[in-house]
Amino acid sequence: MRKSKIIVIAFFILAVMPAPRLQPQTARSRASSVSAYKLTEIKVTGTKRYTPDQIVAFSGLRRGENVSEENFKDIVQRLGETGMFTNVAYSFSFSPTGTKVEFQLADNDKLVPVEFDNFVWFSDQALIEKMQKYVPLFRGEMPISGNLPDKVTEALQFVLAERGLEKARVEVNRHGDEEAGTIDRVIYSISGTSIRIRNIEFPGAGATELPLLTRAAQRAQGGDYERSKLRIFARLDLTPIYLREGKLRAKFGEAQAKIVHETPDEVEVDAVLPVEEGREYKLSRIEWSGNIVFPTAQLSKGIHQQPDQTVNAVQLSDDLDAIKPLYQSRGYMKAVVTPQLDLNDADGTASYKLEVKEGDQYRMGDVEIEGLDEKSSAHIREAWTLHQGEPYDSTYVKRFLKDTGDLLPPSIKWGVTIHEDLNEKEKTVDVTVRFKPKAAT
Repeated sequence: MRKSKIIVIAFFILAVMPAPRLQPQTARSRASSVSAYKLTEIKVTGTKRYTPDQIVAFSGLRRGENVSEENFKDIVQRLGETGMFTNVAYSFSFSPTGTKVEFQLADNDKLVPVEFDNFVWFSDQALIEKMQKYVPLFRGEMPISGNLPDKVTEALQFVLAERGLEKARVEVNRHGDEEAGTIDRVIYSISGTSIRIRNIEFPGAGATELPLLTRAAQRAQGGDYERSKLRIFARLDLTPIYLREGKLRAKFGEAQAKIVHETPDEVEVDAVLPVEEGREYKLSRIEWSGNIVFPTAQLSKGIHQQPDQTVNAVQLSDDLDAIKPLYQSRGYMKAVVTPQLDLNDADGTASYKLEVKEGDQYRMGDVEIEGLDEKSSAHIREAWTLHQGEPYDSTYVKRFLKDTGDLLPPSIKWGVTIHEDLNEKEKTVDVTVRFKPKAAT
């Protein structure tokens, strides 16, 4: 009998089909039609992410069993639905001696990392390994589309059930920039079971910093254990402890949990935040660039840091923030100072290049007085001396209110809010001053 060969064109899977209840991957039922032939060879090409054995395991195919084209279509459908591939196709040939099939796959390179936020019973790697029998293609990354995120949710639920955590429920959160419409990671977390922090340990911390870290950690004790929150806590509350001491390369590792007490409803853990302190740096120099409105000598007066001193990066950041109101007093409402840090590990010094972008100068636009009677409003407007077209001074309004308090009705205590509206086209600032009587106490 002459061998017949059939080539099947590529399938682009654009829609996620409803998924059946997730179970460990097993071979699909074999075809019972007259077109079924014994499978003698399985070939996988194109993918660099997976080995042929991993794709074969996902397919459920076994050499020596009878198959038909419907089996191959089903496998291509399931591969495409995962979202892990941008192109999925197959071809096969069959003869009385057997059937050979080839799956052609193109990897999807647009994957995001997966984080397990509070699965305190498992390490990340152990959790991924446990899910292999449910989601064979999952390796710690996933696409933002396709059914793999939902499959992982179901797999995690099975893993929790295996451990007897019947009340725990798996939730998924796609984290990213909502305005830009981008996703940078997928976070899985557990609800339904309270997981609380008893203490936080800091392996790697020195004798000087450890008491400061321990004191700061008290704010997190008793709170929910979530690695995403601890990451933010380390960046905002703990890292500044090192930045004040010149340890500019200090960094905290990913949080781990040690279970110290557990009931069906509540788990108490000690969080472990490893830290690499790094060395201490001294300031070598500060260089300014881009400043025209204010001379370097004037700007430098606002910097507390001096050469040969241990760098206090927190103080320097505060000093740079204080320069912004200085520029705004001249109408440069969007002036920014960007520090560029250069570390010399050979001699333990740090230098800063402070780049000033002054931007456009804004001028006074309209002023509106709200909340007062007509007579009082007129008096306030007459006293306003920052005229339209003059360079805007962001400090003027507060000085004005302090100097004109006697123009307000004396029998009422007033609350005041100030709103500055920047007109980007005209480069003006419209000011609204709202007066509101304070409630009697």
